Amino acid sequence: MARDQVFLFQQLRIPFDNPENQLPTTINGLLEPVLTLQPGEVQRWRLIHAGIDELLTIELVNEEDVPQDLHVIAIDGITLGKINTSKEVYLAPGNRADVLIKAGPKGMYRLKKKDGGGRTERKTKT
Repeated sequence: MARDQVFLFQQLRIPFDNPENQLPTTINGLLEPVLTLQPGEVQRWRLIHAGIDELLTIELVNEEDVPQDLHVIAIDGITLGKINTSKEVYLAPGNRADVLIKAGPKGMYRLKKKDGGGRTERKTKT
């Protein structure tokens, strides 16, 4: 059985030093939380956009910034009845997506906004 993880994405309206004037995006209240998974481990990730007004494009990339597969199994709590494999997931405020991921080889991976905003780093180890 796949282990469940919940990722709550939020934007903060606080003074933040960035040249693009983007709102910082936190994941579970942190700018760069770290997870540890075993290579080959499968998890169900529940992605929730609890942010303000920004469309998020979420991707999982490896150390070389190569997007990894996200296997979407539900949108807004409704099971799709099939697996849609994609390199990215789009979330508008209030949207949810459930995805299955399979941890790759040992290394550092990042779950991030495609534009490079807030991110979480996921480590896999043996």
